Amino acid sequence: MADGVKKINSIEFVDLYLGESFSEISGLDGVQGLVPVPEELMADVASLRATCVHFSKANRAREFSIPVGDVLYRVTMYVGVHETVFALRQPHADVRSPSALGLSDPVLDVLLEKGLRGLVVVGGEMKMGKTSTAGSLFLERVKRYGGLGFGVEDPPELNLEGRHGNGRIVQVWANATNGGYQEQLRIGLRSGAEIIFLGEIRDPDTAAEAARAGLNGHLIFATQHCEDIEGGIERLHSLAVQRMDEAGSVIAKGLAAFVWQTLDSIQPRPGQFGKRLRSKMLVVKDNDSVKTKIREGNFAGLRLDIEHQASASAWVSRKSK
Repeated sequence: MADGVKKINSIEFVDLYLGESFSEISGLDGVQGLVPVPEELMADVASLRATCVHFSKANRAREFSIPVGDVLYRVTMYVGVHETVFALRQPHADVRSPSALGLSDPVLDVLLEKGLRGLVVVGGEMKMGKTSTAGSLFLERVKRYGGLGFGVEDPPELNLEGRHGNGRIVQVWANATNGGYQEQLRIGLRSGAEIIFLGEIRDPDTAAEAARAGLNGHLIFATQHCEDIEGGIERLHSLAVQRMDEAGSVIAKGLAAFVWQTLDSIQPRPGQFGKRLRSKMLVVKDNDSVKTKIREGNFAGLRLDIEHQASASAWVSRKSK
């Protein structure tokens, strides 16, 4: 299926719907609505559907991910009145080298420091590349420093499992049948992994577990939905405090850094449109002023620290050039 893999991965679309009596695709070449799958892809699509059928039966799963070449497709199975349909979504996240992430050198220096410990959160709104950034940095650290990397997602969006440099990554899908993010994070912490990638902090149990793990010296890269750094840390606290009384103190000691990013629309030339990453970072480790504000719940007061660190980083960047 090598040629088919190249074809399906090279075509831009949104969703692929594979029924027993039909194969349709949405977002193909920017066309709105559903259209039949092109004839030249039908044989490969049939093979994809067979793979989905086999996996769903073998694992009794209705949501899962399957690798197609280097791309990991998210699959959802719908049992309709007349037939079963598999919906495959083309992933938005991808793995990039650190230099291609769009982060500044001072930010990368902090996030790729060999001795880094604690919780690192990459925050932002929907579809702003959070998973790509966190997953790519997770992979780079495993390549550089070796050891075991443990990835936890629901479901996996990046195809990371396997040998990388002197290290290895194990990926697990956190779902309702295996205890979700909280239980899989606990398993990862017991695995002896040097670094853990947590797909998203979105519930009280995961927030509390991740904060405690950071406090205990584990290195965890995670993503979180938020509008800015101050709001992201406040949300992390509001979730964690539902499971532990001293959430502010634990987060202040366990959070190493919080990165926020967004994608700005740009027009480099007339008729050409693109996206450019813009990011901010708050380093918490070794910063007593920041830790005090987090511990006391003064999240709005962190804005001054964010601006101060940004100015200092910009000065260092200019000086090094």
